[in-house]
Amino acid sequence: MAAALEIAKAGLEVLLIEKNESLGGQAAAFACMATNQCQKCGACFALQLKAEVATQPKIKVMTSYEVIEVAVNAPTVEKSDRKSSSTQYLVKMQLVTGKPDNSRTSIVVFRTEVVLIASGYQPFSAEVRGEYGYGRYLRVVTSLDLEQVWRKHGNLKSAYGHLSQVAFIQCIGSRDRRTGNPYCSKVCCGYSWRMARRMQWDYPEVEINIFYMDFQGSRCDFLSDLNPRRLNNKKISLVRSIPSRAYQLPGQKVVLDWEATESGQKAQAEFDLVVLSVGIVASDFNYKLNQQLNFPIDKGGFLLPGSNCRERPQGDLLAGVFCAGTCSGAADIWTTIIQGKSIAGQIVDFLNSNH
Repeated sequence: MAAALEIAKAGLEVLLIEKNESLGGQAAAFACMATNQCQKCGACFALQLKAEVATQPKIKVMTSYEVIEVAVNAPTVEKSDRKSSSTQYLVKMQLVTGKPDNSRTSIVVFRTEVVLIASGYQPFSAEVRGEYGYGRYLRVVTSLDLEQVWRKHGNLKSAYGHLSQVAFIQCIGSRDRRTGNPYCSKVCCGYSWRMARRMQWDYPEVEINIFYMDFQGSRCDFLSDLNPRRLNNKKISLVRSIPSRAYQLPGQKVVLDWEATESGQKAQAEFDLVVLSVGIVASDFNYKLNQQLNFPIDKGGFLLPGSNCRERPQGDLLAGVFCAGTCSGAADIWTTIIQGKSIAGQIVDFLNSNH
């Protein structure tokens, strides 16, 4: 949306295709983490951009449509909203419905000179880490589960009742070669800290343990809070270890086992709620784009940002294909907005140089 707005402000027409019923992608499902002050979670940015897009006359929005093919130098198609000798790409999309629809009326085709891929990411499936029992134990949840409860109810009490002991486990699906994701997701450290503070806003007496390897991320503005005095005041403990397993007997609390890094001794504790901080995984659409256009991807399945070049060799078939946001790598909301605006400038320059 950020890129679309910048391109539209430059006087160019934009077609914005969204698979979901409304704009915003994953960020649209995030809850505000504000307590008595803003925590800079960025959840409001999606709403602000969506509202601005709605007032921009040069942006046409098509929601509930899924792109099924992007082709280069495609032949002339009857159903096309734009015909130009400089047209280079054909984008074919299909209406997303609750029931299978193979009729030709659900297929829409557009021709365009530039394609900007901003297909986002997929959250890591916590079921893959079976040692934590997600999906089996009711009190083992993901960070996205908490987002949904906060967004729907405004607090956690309606879903989880009274909480006195809570654990966060970091790097679920990130920095983990066993799952094929050796990279850092760059967002988990920050959002877990903001969630912990928001949780204590709902439950002033709750004690929180954050199990971690080390703190990473491009925007670690929370690190100033990570000193012993402030942590004691907030009843938050940092445990530099990743639990080996979780289990829960009927009617009892969740038990975590881990090894204390300092002593090397085994440790165990009970918690009312265990939160798995799930990371960012490349979207399946990236692999489709790699097959259709031979668009380069890295080992994690992310589109290579090096493909966004201001100067492209003459005759390059990917000259008009750009990518922005988390489809090209893990990033927080603010970073993707900045990147989107930057790529928009490259697109405007590219179009101006071709006309």
